[in-house]
Amino acid sequence: MKQVLAFLAVSIVWMGLAWGLLLSWAPVHAQEDWTRLDGPVLPGGPVMAVAASSAQSNTLYALVDHPFGVRLFRSAADTIAWTQVVTLSAEISPTLISSLFVDPGDGEVLYANNGSATLRSQDGGLSWTEILTAAGPMAVPAPSTVYVLHQIDSNENDDCSYERILARSDDAGNNWQVLSTPCLGEWGDLAVAPSDTNVIYLRAGATLFRSTDGGHLWQGNPTMGFTYGIAVNPTDEKHLLVSVFGDVLQSYDAGVSWSGISAPPFRVLASANEMQFAHDGTIYIAAQAFARTIGFDNTVPVIYRSEDKGKTWWLATELRPEFGMRLLVSPADSSTVFSWSRSRGVLRSPDQGNGWQEANDGILSPLLIQTIEPDGAGGLYVGASRFNQARNGLFHSADGGVTWRTILTDTQVQRVESAPNASFVFAIGNGKLYQGVTSLYESTELANVWVIDADISNADPNGLLVTGYRRATQYLDEGVVGIWYPADGNGGAAGWGISAIEGSVYVSAALIDPAQPTRMFAAAVMTDTLTTIFRSEDSGLNWQPISSPTTENGVPYRINRFYAAGSRIYAGGLSAIYSDDEGETWHLLSNRNARNYANNGTSLAVSNDGQVFAAGETDAYRWNVLLQDWERLYLPGGDAYALAIHNLDGEEALYVSNAQGLWKRSVPPAPIDSTWLPAIQNDSGRRDE
Repeated sequence: MKQVLAFLAVSIVWMGLAWGLLLSWAPVHAQEDWTRLDGPVLPGGPVMAVAASSAQSNTLYALVDHPFGVRLFRSAADTIAWTQVVTLSAEISPTLISSLFVDPGDGEVLYANNGSATLRSQDGGLSWTEILTAAGPMAVPAPSTVYVLHQIDSNENDDCSYERILARSDDAGNNWQVLSTPCLGEWGDLAVAPSDTNVIYLRAGATLFRSTDGGHLWQGNPTMGFTYGIAVNPTDEKHLLVSVFGDVLQSYDAGVSWSGISAPPFRVLASANEMQFAHDGTIYIAAQAFARTIGFDNTVPVIYRSEDKGKTWWLATELRPEFGMRLLVSPADSSTVFSWSRSRGVLRSPDQGNGWQEANDGILSPLLIQTIEPDGAGGLYVGASRFNQARNGLFHSADGGVTWRTILTDTQVQRVESAPNASFVFAIGNGKLYQGVTSLYESTELANVWVIDADISNADPNGLLVTGYRRATQYLDEGVVGIWYPADGNGGAAGWGISAIEGSVYVSAALIDPAQPTRMFAAAVMTDTLTTIFRSEDSGLNWQPISSPTTENGVPYRINRFYAAGSRIYAGGLSAIYSDDEGETWHLLSNRNARNYANNGTSLAVSNDGQVFAAGETDAYRWNVLLQDWERLYLPGGDAYALAIHNLDGEEALYVSNAQGLWKRSVPPAPIDSTWLPAIQNDSGRRDE
């Protein structure tokens, strides 16, 4: 009995100690642990709307999206120099990209909507008040005259489940008159003739409705198809333009009859995104046109112009693919046109759309950091981009992320690899390898290789390894590795030696063993879709397959990058796996709570004391060795993307990026490992009588 009690007592003590240690391991993480850094910025940004005042006040306004609220900027229209007016975190919805209007009679009076109400500012955007508890398509055709088309729930008219009302104000929104409209169906649009504000057009599918008495009586005329958008000539209220799928129709009799435009014959429109009349009747159309020389599956943005009421047309220009397909003609000069996009910001053409320049002076917007790499000398490299990756680059900070220097622009950087002591750096962008010290240049020797990853040896300055693929036949790619051969001192020039990994489609990850630089690893995706780990023991001359890690269900792991931590190798992709036997066998760090980003360059990091951190889809995480699962670090804003550990002034710091910027916190102390629990043994030789 005493033996049983003694065993129970020892067991209780052991369990209590274990639970005490477990509780001491319990994470204490909070958003307050993080400090936000602005990260790199570039001119322009996600511009949602640009609006102009009358020719007399000569003022432009721009709404620019930002992680912490929509920002309103202002500039003179003739000399572009933007100044920020205010940050609107709640008043204006960032999803309404055409919701900003300027009163033609007063450049300080602005109108907008937040999706549920119409707002007004009378001080140039500094403050806003609600003037109508309704929102929708808006028109401000004349001083103090405002129209709003609003959808309401209809319980009385079963034939019109999407009933709309038209609200009109003639005193800048102080008082409103509510008018009924014909049944417009689910889709509706609004246009008002600037020459006569009682002439109103409403679009409803394939029908265009017209009122000449301010919205009391309506007459409908069919168009030639489902229409998108309406434009009214300010010099002739009966001259209209509508977009019908990939065509533009015009009417000279207020919509009674329609005809197509006679655009240049070598272009077929895929879609017309914007139709604008200048004050003198000049027409501009921004469209996507098929590029016949490439094939009908490819389109290019174009701008058409007509100066004779749509009888003849000019192809003003072909533009870069990321060109913003929104247009605004200057009220003072019909030759000056503005456009904007969510990547390059505001663009300006002074010559009728033929030539374009960025007009972003004063607008700086943050970028999404996609990869982070410490440079080994106290600095940080980051590859960052904006929105659809049309504006991007490589940036360096020498002070832990406080200030940034631009190294490359307009290059989508997916990987950065720095040599020890920052003696040189590799950057991989759009399949190209860039290398250098303070400035980078493209490696022309690898022109026929799409480079995916690279590694630099910590021990051998000549130990350089790249991976990727090249075209083997007309329809087949093959995975390759590239090894750097230094000059041999006997006249042999330095250069890259490229060899194929037999049976592979591409090689996604590279690693040089930090302790033994002649040993190298490569992860290749094979023609049978397996991911196979290859190892070389002779500096990349010969490669041998050693393992093909899969899940318990036989699904191959996709490996995007290797991480070395002492004798252990980690591999990151959708999941994190590791090997303790030089790549022979692999084990999974459970991804139950944290899935790494599949295409991210730096989604894992290992601290000096062996802690593993991951950038997951909803947060940044630390691997809990006791619970064998990931624990949240409560990154503000969540949705972590890139992650790295940086040694700054002798202390390790964790850097993580997300849509709100770059975040920093100290690396938390290593927890007590469960293997450190004291062994409690029962003395089997002792007997209690």
